[in-house]
Amino acid sequence: MSKVCEITGKKAMVGNNVSFSINKTKRRFDVNLSKKRFYIPRGRPLGNFKSFYESFEAYQ
Repeated sequence: MSKVCEITGKKAMVGNNVSFSINKTKRRFDVNLSKKRFYIPRGRPLGNFKSFYESFEAYQ
């Protein structure tokens, strides 16, 4: 699973961990993703449900 929101397109950012002695090491800031099901009306009586990975920003 790629860590990209399928609605807003947000993806992971890269930054630094900074220790007390100001040593810097690379780290990733991952997106807060959750899997949600959306109802997509189609010709059938119940339609279709499609799953998306969405960020919390898209959820609000």
